[in-house]
Amino acid sequence: MPIVSVIIPCYRQAAYLPDCLDSLLAQHYTDWEAIIVNDGSPDNPDAVLHEYLGSHPSLRHKLTYLTQENCGVSAARNRAILASQGEYILPLDADDRLSPEAIALMVEAMQQEPQPRIVYSRVQFFGHRSGEWQLPPYSFESLLWGNMIPNTALYRRADYDRTSGYNPNMVHGYEDWDFYLSLLCADDKVVKIPQLLLYCHSEVESSRTAEADRYEKNLLQQIYHNHTDLYIPYADQLLFYRYRWEDTLVQLDRALLVRRSHAYRIGRILLAPIRWLKKMLS
Repeated sequence: MPIVSVIIPCYRQAAYLPDCLDSLLAQHYTDWEAIIVNDGSPDNPDAVLHEYLGSHPSLRHKLTYLTQENCGVSAARNRAILASQGEYILPLDADDRLSPEAIALMVEAMQQEPQPRIVYSRVQFFGHRSGEWQLPPYSFESLLWGNMIPNTALYRRADYDRTSGYNPNMVHGYEDWDFYLSLLCADDKVVKIPQLLLYCHSEVESSRTAEADRYEKNLLQQIYHNHTDLYIPYADQLLFYRYRWEDTLVQLDRALLVRRSHAYRIGRILLAPIRWLKKMLS
């Protein structure tokens, strides 16, 4: 059976690493290796992993552990993939988990004819947020405008080698979306497995999610510059939405000015009794 290389960057996630590794040891599919990269994490994943291996010695021959200064998740994944031996690559965040049948079903789907370029599954949240992650249906054109493929998705190492890897210039997030735009073509087959195979940890405010939200405009501009050739056919559409968005911002500014005016505030006070009476009558 082909070896699956599970790629696990770790930054401020050491406390969750044992549960992540437990989910790997429980896999029905046994031909896998794990490459963990300590991306300059301050919470001492070395000690956590040392303790874990003491009680799980069978993992030692399946595990490669790398350390580096903090360079970001893109650089950590690239380094782990370059050190991998598997035919297939499966990124996995250190605070996430796989269901026991996850790798087996993903490999089975990857060996279908015609062979897909990427295989992923439904996703269940746990932690601060619960319930299923409602992922929109995949199409390449939809992927241009937003990502619907989780970062834990199976693809071939040979396909990765035809790209430049995860782009380090996506320093604040969206690196998986950017990578999929490099990996996929419009005619490629992408398979979403109907089972819930990935359990994604949700914090009160994930630092990466918060950072991505804060830098969203810059990230979208970076994706456009990284893949300009994909967006050139949509130049007119992009301009239309830009002008429409700018017009919306102008209207919002005008509305805010009105709401802050003395006349507006006085009008609300005068009309308050009428609104109250109308509410009572209804």
